Amino acid sequence: MKNKKGFYSLLCDKEILYHSFLGVLAMAVIIAQATILNFYIIAYYRGYTHQVATYFWFLGDLFIVCFIATSCITAYRYIHLRNKYSARNMYSEDLIEGKIHHSIYKYISFLSPKYCGTLPFSFISWFVYSTYLTIKLCIIFSSSIPEQMTRQDEEEEKQTEQILRAGSNLLKVTIGSSALIFIIMLQAHHNHDHDSTHSGYVAGVCHNTA
Repeated sequence: MKNKKGFYSLLCDKEILYHSFLGVLAMAVIIAQATILNFYIIAYYRGYTHQVATYFWFLGDLFIVCFIATSCITAYRYIHLRNKYSARNMYSEDLIEGKIHHSIYKYISFLSPKYCGTLPFSFISWFVYSTYLTIKLCIIFSSSIPEQMTRQDEEEEKQTEQILRAGSNLLKVTIGSSALIFIIMLQAHHNHDHDSTHSGYVAGVCHNTA
């Protein structure tokens, strides 16, 4: 009975629901973006001797999704523990930081905030994601994919892969979704204290990005 109450209390916890929603939303947008870009590359290289290798792009995407999930979970744990210890008014700031660091980075001391900042997974995961995205875009724009999107000849259009016939707008929206991912990640990594200067700055960054 106690376990059921504990489970339901977790489901009703606004903090958990909010961070879970942001994490799932970020992963969903990343998966959608990665899938569309991969299909562009796979469709273009279909028929080449190395076409099977193009499917391995999904492995890198899986790694990035797991990395983003780890970053969101770590951010939630950090914010939750900080609020928990701060509410007790029993610990100094240094002691709170020490307890949080020991709890989260116990087995990965090389990523300790002492060396890599408060939430090291946040900027590392974003760097890995943006680098991987840039490589994909370089492959797409250095190929003839943009040209195939604008073909007017009906015979050539029939021979073109369906996703390449979708036009350039789909590609633009897919690339532009990176801004949405950035905003979601930013919201998932701050403490949501609406009256603080920090929260106002984060809101300003989100508005400017949008």
